[in-house]
Amino acid sequence: MPDSNKLQQQINALLEIQRQNAPQTLSLEELKEVSSSMNISENDWLDLMEKADQNIQKAKESIVQKNYSDALTLAQEAVAINPNVESGNSVVAQSYL
Repeated sequence: MPDSNKLQQQINALLEIQRQNAPQTLSLEELKEVSSSMNISENDWLDLMEKADQNIQKAKESIVQKNYSDALTLAQEAVAINPNVESGNSVVAQSYL
């Protein structure tokens, strides 16, 4: 699992690229290229994608428990890691309800 510094660097780099390319979302292949250019290994890349999926699942569980603050934090981090994560934006929106 990448350390928190690498994770934050990944998130910051992706957010900057997305800001520059708004409103276009990066494809999964483009996200992988960014990670590769930052010397993030294939295993760390896969760990990041898994973390995004796990955060969405945890966010959904938090919504069920009516813990919307945690749900929002988890979902936003998942979408920051991988804007294409399944149900990501939907879970972010549900967290605001």
